Amino acid sequence: MNIFSYAYPDRLGDVAIVCRPGEAGSLLVEIADDGIPFNILTRDEPNLDTGIEERRIGGLGIFFVRQLVRRSATAGRERNILTLTFDPSPSVAVRAFKAVVR
Repeated sequence: MNIFSYAYPDRLGDVAIVCRPGEAGSLLVEIADDGIPFNILTRDEPNLDTGIEERRIGGLGIFFVRQLVRRSATAGRERNILTLTFDPSPSVAVRAFKAVVR
């Protein structure tokens, strides 16, 4: 994720990642840092109506994350905390990929 590049543009910083099993076979991933706040949940969707060659660079990583997760949430006042709940189904990933490569 770009958190590693953009959370701390002028210095090194810590990023904590915790993975644990969730309900119904899901995977919970919690990413926390003390860097510059960035909330993927507030970003615009990329324009997928144009061909991949005509699209502007950026936003597809966030799109893929949104497609692959069942739930996402942000929290924290003193730390940035992003919690993602991933489904175990590979069909979710296939749908996300097909939406981008048309």
